[in-house]
Amino acid sequence: MASTLSSLSFRCTFSSGMSKGPLGQANYAVLMKSTLFISAWALFIAVTGFWVVTVIRCFEGFIYFKDGQDASTYFTDTARPVATIGYVFFGVALVIGDSMIIYRLWVVWSLNKTVIILPVLGLCGFIASGVIAVEDKLHINRVRPVGLTLCTVFTIVTNVYCTALIAWKIWEITSICIPVGGYESAGTYSLPTFYSTHIKHL
Repeated sequence: MASTLSSLSFRCTFSSGMSKGPLGQANYAVLMKSTLFISAWALFIAVTGFWVVTVIRCFEGFIYFKDGQDASTYFTDTARPVATIGYVFFGVALVIGDSMIIYRLWVVWSLNKTVIILPVLGLCGFIASGVIAVEDKLHINRVRPVGLTLCTVFTIVTNVYCTALIAWKIWEITSICIPVGGYESAGTYSLPTFYSTHIKHL
């Protein structure tokens, strides 16, 4: 999931930055300094770190730990430092991903701060719950999945809310159709215009 989000973020960022807009050639210098480009790199690093740790854990669990004869015990022990590092990388990737979609919502809604109050609170709740979840993982005998459950709820609410409002705003803009020549409509041009108007904020 995290890998998919990272790939989509890179694709969307490059596509938006390199597309031919009304100003002609894409401005690569602006793209390299854009918020989404930097965020996409940060997400890539976090996801890569998570998968590196995952591969290390697989080697340790299936090969080195008791010669691979008791892998289940190794993976159950979540208090190991390498496991904690993996959880931190994964949490950071989710925080960056949620922050990116909140930022997109803010830009699409013309920098309206009111519309991002709920997702920002959800992101703060996710971070607080993530700290609790990681702290629980450090104690193998502690059974309290509250932190993990809250993390799931907060990130789902944030993503569903942001996605719905972004889709609604884009639909609202592209649904304005004014006949042109009897065949074309302004809706055909509204979406590219909308993107080019807001791309300077990305």
